[in-house]
Amino acid sequence: MSATPNVTQEQWRIFFFSLSMAESISTACRKSKIPRSTVYYFKRIDKVINERWQEALEAGTDYLKDAATERAVVGVDSVQESYHRGELVARRVETKYSDRLLLALLASRDPSFRQTNNDQIQQRLIHELTRALDVLQRKLPPDVYQLVVDVLSSADDTIIDASNIIGTETPRAIASGEESTTGIPE
Repeated sequence: MSATPNVTQEQWRIFFFSLSMAESISTACRKSKIPRSTVYYFKRIDKVINERWQEALEAGTDYLKDAATERAVVGVDSVQESYHRGELVARRVETKYSDRLLLALLASRDPSFRQTNNDQIQQRLIHELTRALDVLQRKLPPDVYQLVVDVLSSADDTIIDASNIIGTETPRAIASGEESTTGIPE
C-alpha cells in the first residue's frame, strides 16, 4: 500500500476498520485523523487503497445485513422497569421484532417480495376498476354490462359512443342508479 509520510499504516488501519463497521466515510476520516480530501486522493491514484476501500465497504454492508437479520429474526430485548418511591418494583423484558426489516431482507433475496411504487399504483388501479365493474354489473342490464366488459378488454383503443347503446343518460345518472327510460335499474 502506498502511503505518504502524512498518512501512517495505523491511520489506514483505523480508517478501513471504521468503514468495515458500517461507519460513514466522514466518521472513518475523523477517527483515523486523515483529511477527507486525502483519502479520496489516495482512492483515486492507489489501486491497493481503492481495493481495500471496496472490501471495507462490502464488510460494512455485510455487518449491516447481519444486524438487520438479528433485529428481524431474533429480535431485540427491550427492558422496561417500574419504580415506586425510588424502589424497583417490576422489570419486564420484551423481545421486539422488526417486520419492516424482515420484508426488506426478503426483498433483497427474493424478487417476488419487491414492490415498487408502480406495482402499488397498478394494484390500486386493479382494485378500483374491479370495484367499478362490480357496481356496473349490479346496475346495468346483462347485455349492456357484457358490452362494457368487451370494450374494456378489447386490444385496440376504439372509443364507442355510449349514448348510442344506452340512450342519452349521463354517466352521473347511470352511476347514481337513477331510474331511466333506458331500463337501467336503480
